[in-house]
Amino acid sequence: MTTSATVRHSIRLADGDAAYRVAAWREAMATSGEIQLTPEEAERFVSESALRRLGPVLVGRMSASDFRLVRTKAFAARSRLDHVFINVFEAG
Repeated sequence: MTTSATVRHSIRLADGDAAYRVAAWREAMATSGEIQLTPEEAERFVSESALRRLGPVLVGRMSASDFRLVRTKAFAARSRLDHVFINVFEAG
C-alpha cells in the first residue's frame, strides 16, 4: 500500500468574493458531483479539507458551510469513480 502526504485545501472569506469561492469549491469537488448553493449560502461559503491517498483510496476530513452535492445517475456513469461519503456532525 502506498501513501502520500496530506493535501490541505481551504476556502476562506478573505480569499475572494462569493463567485470566486464557489468556483474554487466546484473545482475541488468536480469529480464528486455538481455543487449547488443559494446566493445567501454562497455569500458566507467557506471550507477546510485535509486529504490523503491510501493506495487507490482518497481519505480525508472535509468541513464546509452549507451546500448541496448533486450526483445524478448520468454523472455517476461519466465519472467512473466509486464514492462513499460519511457525514458526521460535530456539536459544541
